[in-house]
Amino acid sequence: MTNRVIFVLFIMAACYGCKKSEGSLNPTPVTDVNQQWLIDLLGNVISVQGTEQWQRHQNFSPQELSLFKSLDTSNLSGTTTPDSVIQIPGNSNYAFPNPFTNGHLLHFEFTNGYSGDYVLKYVVVDTLLHAIDKKVSRIYSGANNIAIIPNIPVGRFRLYYTLSSQVSPHFFKCWGNIQKTQ
Repeated sequence: MTNRVIFVLFIMAACYGCKKSEGSLNPTPVTDVNQQWLIDLLGNVISVQGTEQWQRHQNFSPQELSLFKSLDTSNLSGTTTPDSVIQIPGNSNYAFPNPFTNGHLLHFEFTNGYSGDYVLKYVVVDTLLHAIDKKVSRIYSGANNIAIIPNIPVGRFRLYYTLSSQVSPHFFKCWGNIQKTQ
């Protein structure tokens, strides 16, 4: 009788383990990275897919904002907030080229006369919202073309980024889908 109980428990455990591993092989995507803006080497937008990409988002979800938690320890002293980040769809706040091979540029435009320092925080995620690469950089003198060379494999991903200053952490939040081709 004891052997039969042990045998039944063994079969149940094996079946549970199989079912559990089957579910982890095909997890349900949290985010869709298939809609890609096509942007040439000079920053000219060729094709737009997904109208919510590359524009200011007032609020990231708690899950999205938690992606930046490990980067929120960066030193913001001496940084300033511009009066505004100019929002012109298809003309600013996006990464180019897209798709890219090694790296691309993030392009921002600020109000005239802004020449302060700010902090760029970015996180590249997969479809399950797992961070693949994340970095923080202090940007000097209001630079508006920032080189991004993410350490990611070939594939499609989502780039989340925020701009921060001492008085306004995450004063600008944005995301867009990116594709690395080689």
